[in-house]
Amino acid sequence: MITGTDPKLEAKLVDQKQSLLTQQDRLFDEAVKNGVPTETVDAQKSDFKKAQASYDITTKLICARRVQGQT
Repeated sequence: MITGTDPKLEAKLVDQKQSLLTQQDRLFDEAVKNGVPTETVDAQKSDFKKAQASYDITTKLICARRVQGQT
């Protein structure tokens, strides 16, 4: 849990995120069934995870700087 957040709202967001990730996995599986090469789907999954990690760390750094009074 994130300090200072509403636990119920945070749980709802976590559930929504998991639901979206499940839907994304289904779309990738469907793409493979429809002829998209597995290597292409695997590369896309990897690219998405890398991009999401970059976004997450950037967001955390921005928030940390704001807490410290930096811009």
